[in-house]
Amino acid sequence: IKPSLSSRHTQAIAFNCVLGVGLYITSSAYFFKAGPLGVLLGFIITGTVLFLFLLTIKEMTSFIPASGSLSTFGSRFVDDSIGFSMGILYWLSYNFLTMSQIIVASEMISAFTSIGTHATTKIFWISMFIIIITAVNFLPTRTFAECLFVAALIKCIIAIMLVIFLFVVNHSPNSPDTRYTYPLAFKFWDSNKGEPGLALSDATRYGPFRPYFIPSPVTSTERPITTISGDLGRFLQVLYAIIHTVFAYTGLDGFAIAATESRSIKRDFADTFPYFYPVLTCIYVFGALAFGLDTWAGDSRLVGIFDPATVFCPRVGTIDDNVVLHSPGEKSAFVISLRNAGYCKMSQLVIAYFIFSAVCAGAAQMYCANRTLYALAKQAKAPKIFARTKNGSAVYAIWMTALIVCCSYFGAIEPDSSSFNFTWVLTLSGNSMLIAWICTAVAYIRFYKGLKHHPYVLQRDSDNFPFHSPFQPYSAYVVTIFLSVLVLFSGFYVFFKSSWSTADFISSYVPLFIFIVSTIAYKLYRRTRHVKFKDMNFSIGRVTSD
Repeated sequence: IKPSLSSRHTQAIAFNCVLGVGLYITSSAYFFKAGPLGVLLGFIITGTVLFLFLLTIKEMTSFIPASGSLSTFGSRFVDDSIGFSMGILYWLSYNFLTMSQIIVASEMISAFTSIGTHATTKIFWISMFIIIITAVNFLPTRTFAECLFVAALIKCIIAIMLVIFLFVVNHSPNSPDTRYTYPLAFKFWDSNKGEPGLALSDATRYGPFRPYFIPSPVTSTERPITTISGDLGRFLQVLYAIIHTVFAYTGLDGFAIAATESRSIKRDFADTFPYFYPVLTCIYVFGALAFGLDTWAGDSRLVGIFDPATVFCPRVGTIDDNVVLHSPGEKSAFVISLRNAGYCKMSQLVIAYFIFSAVCAGAAQMYCANRTLYALAKQAKAPKIFARTKNGSAVYAIWMTALIVCCSYFGAIEPDSSSFNFTWVLTLSGNSMLIAWICTAVAYIRFYKGLKHHPYVLQRDSDNFPFHSPFQPYSAYVVTIFLSVLVLFSGFYVFFKSSWSTADFISSYVPLFIFIVSTIAYKLYRRTRHVKFKDMNFSIGRVTSD
């Protein structure tokens, strides 16, 4: 594949990869369980640690910009079997991410049509989105990147405007069409206040955290059998929020994957600050703060439970038996904030923007998936046919990825299980990505130490070293420990009394099982060995000059 991308292209691809539905849709579920402060802390802590990870992969990729470099680093600096498993997990994760965007986009259509929840309609929209995403990926790489650059600009501008508008809504004048008395200020953060017209209790109380942590999925407004209150409950709320906010950052490494196709790795990658990340993090953090000010964390609509008393906007779609909201967009804290303030038509436009955002994210994630498969084929870890190109595109890798993405149709089988399908797929992709990130951080630690065993290679203390990530190797150790804890505790809530969920357990821990089995199988089949420091190769693929 001929290098043809500039810095703005690589950053646009990464921005689209990350900003899909993670902030807009999935944040509502953990906002309901962790409260406004819990979610805010989750985004801040996760965003800080992952920025260290981004700079870590930027240093390695700047030094050795090999195609599919992240899995290549596992093979080169740890063990070839680790590199193979990383490639598999990256490929699966990006496939799962693409499927999750398609499923939730097809579900959000139900906010606009009364037949949007029927399986046949879902199949139609899933088909449309798969065709659009696949067709865009067949475009020449630079044309594809230009499309995503325009999409990133649109998404960024609308996201910033939406966040600012929510802050404005918080201080808007009172109106008969609103649910609460405005301006709100920090009303929903005050634990001495509660829902209007109801007796003050744990079920109706506001506050920076929820009154108790709920391990099990919420299916009704009644208090669950198992709840954890006090300091332990608040700690578990923050832990739950951190585990799930990190999923909102999946796709972050698309920056490094796209960078390997830069026209000048030094000018367009090593010497360029990843501006997309602070912009993205600000959208996440201020977005979480904004909807945390405008929406009560205990609002049942956040988990799809409909109460006629809480709805002020006429729906375009349908509500079966006045119980379940079928459109994920209507569960969004952003949409609920607007509807509480009486901005009904604007909330519908925002849902349309969510659909656009999901489709653009799916296109960028499919790009990362087919490039990962292409890299595996180039390394002889996948069938050679996937390394073939035509008109600058990895055509066979794209077709294979599109075939896997067709599993999105399973999201249309049962109308009432759409949220389950979407959440399950998203958790699978998130945990797969986390394990691959851990391996990448470990590969950097080995890379850092290995350089010292090869004095003839350009060292980190040289001014000519392409890029120095700060606080190394401590940053890499922090990232490794942080992500490892998240992987081990990703499904902790299923082990509480009356909270067991086989689907949640599988989606949380199956990626770890896949990683262990694939690593052992590849190691036994290829008889690979742990790479010693003295045997590390720092020459092949390294850019020595611009």
